[in-house]
Amino acid sequence: MDDGVKTANTHPDQMILEYCPSILNMANIQRLSVVRFERNTSFQKGTGRNRMLIAGSMGPILLSIPILGGRSHHQLYGETRIDHRLPWKRQHLGALKSNYGKSPYWEHYADQIVGLYAQEINLLFDWNMQLFTFFARLLCPDTTIRDQSASNEPVCQAHLIDLTQDIQLPSYHQVFAQRTGFLHNLSVMDLLLNVGHPHGRLYLENLIKPFK
Repeated sequence: MDDGVKTANTHPDQMILEYCPSILNMANIQRLSVVRFERNTSFQKGTGRNRMLIAGSMGPILLSIPILGGRSHHQLYGETRIDHRLPWKRQHLGALKSNYGKSPYWEHYADQIVGLYAQEINLLFDWNMQLFTFFARLLCPDTTIRDQSASNEPVCQAHLIDLTQDIQLPSYHQVFAQRTGFLHNLSVMDLLLNVGHPHGRLYLENLIKPFK
């Protein structure tokens, strides 16, 4: 079992910057002393870069950010633009309010979350970094975050947990658990709104190391 000590790497670990990281990916980031998010990598559809999973009354709900280019999209992640012609921010914020409005910590973080969704940001990477900075400040304050373009600096490549993997985690309070059962490895948004950041930080620290 992992002892919670951060990985002692000479170089920063490179991770994929997600739209509200999954719980296991956030746990992995929390264990790192330094993590680097790379802009100049190819954008890949069907990943956490523009998707997050939240809990709903009927089970997991997948929220996706529309991007310009759609299926024909072939750009770098750092150049990928959000399609604001679709009301995705209103829809995502509405989904958060309707599914977490009765969670123990919604009122505590609601103003900050609403403020994040009020921002006008065109690049997907920049949007994800804004949200990640909010989560990192609360859940992994001892990890140094680097936002940089490709360089010759060596990195220790960390793996990324797929949202579709069948992963079993220790349970915590979820709003609809009596109806759906405990839903595993959702967005870190679910953890934060249900248990708050002090307990959320301890939950991440106590997980078995996600990557071996």
